[in-house]
Amino acid sequence: MRSRKQPRRPVEQFLGEIETEIVGLQYYGGTVTPGEHVNLEREPENQYAPSLIRVENGFFQTTGYIDRHTSSWLAPLIDSGQVRVEGYIPAGEVTAGDGPVSQRLALMVFLS
Repeated sequence: MRSRKQPRRPVEQFLGEIETEIVGLQYYGGTVTPGEHVNLEREPENQYAPSLIRVENGFFQTTGYIDRHTSSWLAPLIDSGQVRVEGYIPAGEVTAGDGPVSQRLALMVFLS
């Protein structure tokens, strides 16, 4: 019997980690905890800020957005397929004002 070859996955290269923030936590019900992996979703259809990257917890609840400065240069790289990005919450505490408004976020960037 002849075995079938599995399709080859594209080779990716790990470029590094970027530490940024999830902002707008006070507007969304989703929460995250240190060590949790998060989902990152692009929102290119947003007419006010087409470079937005939404952050969702493991239950796909919106927790906030990657800060505008980071998403402004990262979104075009994601959209073009040049990079793939994964995120997780590093150890640390939520930054608080009148309520949590931001949370540290680590992004692992892979060259596609």
